[in-house]
Amino acid sequence: MPAPIPAPKLMGILNVNADSFSDPGQRRSSADEVTRGIALRDAGADLVDVGAESASPATPVVEAAVEIDALLPVLDGLHQQGVRTSVDTYKPPVAAAAIAAGTAVINDYSGLVHPELAGLCADGGVDLVLTHNPPGVKAKVLDPSAYRDVADDVARWFCDRLKVIEAAGLPAERVILDPGIDLAKTPAQSIELLRNLDRVTELGRPLLVAISRKDFVGALSPSLPRERDAGTLAALGHLLGLPRTIARVHDVRAARQYLDVAVALAETRPVDPGLALSTELRRQVA
Repeated sequence: MPAPIPAPKLMGILNVNADSFSDPGQRRSSADEVTRGIALRDAGADLVDVGAESASPATPVVEAAVEIDALLPVLDGLHQQGVRTSVDTYKPPVAAAAIAAGTAVINDYSGLVHPELAGLCADGGVDLVLTHNPPGVKAKVLDPSAYRDVADDVARWFCDRLKVIEAAGLPAERVILDPGIDLAKTPAQSIELLRNLDRVTELGRPLLVAISRKDFVGALSPSLPRERDAGTLAALGHLLGLPRTIARVHDVRAARQYLDVAVALAETRPVDPGLALSTELRRQVA
């Protein structure tokens, strides 16, 4: 019997800040954010990534205390409902508060500007996302000549940073690698990196690939962030077959449906003859 085709797990994005690049000006109560997070889980997210500061250089840095105040009520509400969370932060005080609140993963987009974050994750028994982002926090670097070979350069950078992380007491087995699509990369470099992700998987660590509504999609098919969901699904399809991969997406329901159908059509195993559509789903109700 052929082995199942590896399909990425899904990380749903829950931005509780009001200056997200794709959902600006959305201010909601903590209770509303919890409801949104539960909906992401119910739509098929394996993990809900909660963030309270935008990575965009066009937005200000949020003080750690403010970030913690925004995160903790949402995390508490989600954990009470059995939602597995990660927290999108690079600040040690915020990470410490999130770990104490029960989050499973610290998702550091900064490239580990604070190496002590690795020790916090080791002590707290949680995983760490290491993101390829050499310029660090709030930097938008678009240099077409930045890389000799973007996939090889990213892999080498990971090897160097993993040594720092292991020296801080966090074993490599607890690290997830994010190649940093659109972070310190032009759209062309992001596309080249996605084409060659197998070179990063050779490091033997799980991958988190943030593809949702990214600049490279808008560059290929000119569109604003919220108009890029179809292109996001095309990028999601490119991840099929890669082992131990997580895709970070905004529209979890569409991503789950895409994967369910794409995997079924790509499989060579027999289709379950009992597969059927529920009667209540046959016709759209007005």
